[in-house]
Amino acid sequence: MYRSKQQIKRIYAIAFLVGGFFLVCSLMLLRHATRQIEQVNIIHLYETTTQLRVLLQRQLAQNFQTLHGLATTVSYMPQQKTLPLHKEISNNSNFIHIGLIAPSGRGDVADAQGVIAHDVDFSEEDSFRTALAGGTALSPPRKNPYGPGRVIYCTVPVPSDDHVSHVLIGVSKAEVFLNILSTPLFNAKGFAGLIDAQGRFILSSDLGPANGVESIFDLGHMMSPTTMRP
Repeated sequence: MYRSKQQIKRIYAIAFLVGGFFLVCSLMLLRHATRQIEQVNIIHLYETTTQLRVLLQRQLAQNFQTLHGLATTVSYMPQQKTLPLHKEISNNSNFIHIGLIAPSGRGDVADAQGVIAHDVDFSEEDSFRTALAGGTALSPPRKNPYGPGRVIYCTVPVPSDDHVSHVLIGVSKAEVFLNILSTPLFNAKGFAGLIDAQGRFILSSDLGPANGVESIFDLGHMMSPTTMRP
């Protein structure tokens, strides 16, 4: 028995409506699943970055508490008697060198073995200048002047009456901080970093600000053709 054209059209219309209904339902389910995945990723990212922040805060607090305590002590000691104390502190902390630096930017630093590097010049170091002005500072990674690898300077002022008489500098291996920030994010496509109040990067993982990007406000230009390097 042959169906009329009107019946055929009705069948096609019903099939189209049913197919459209299932398509809409599928898109709604897909959108809901995508939102769920995004929410899970956001929660995971928040938890991971919170853990990184806590670990960094603990490490920074430990370093600066050590230096502030030592700065208070050496402010009452003759300078020639402070180097053995620097050796003792280096031997019981993650500092590989500690030094008492004069306002000129020069001073002696001692390591955990008591080896002393004399007349080291920190006058061009920004973290030294910050401490000399009364603040505390953490430097970006620098080339290790005493061996392989990179180091980070932690600096605090040494008070004397109403002025800063010296700057106490602690030298740590950069890996102490960078290993914390190297936790993979976004399937190893993201990175973690520590920025200052102006948005400038102080520390970041190896996947962090490459290609000369120094500020968080420049991240949009990281992959532009003008900033990419071979």
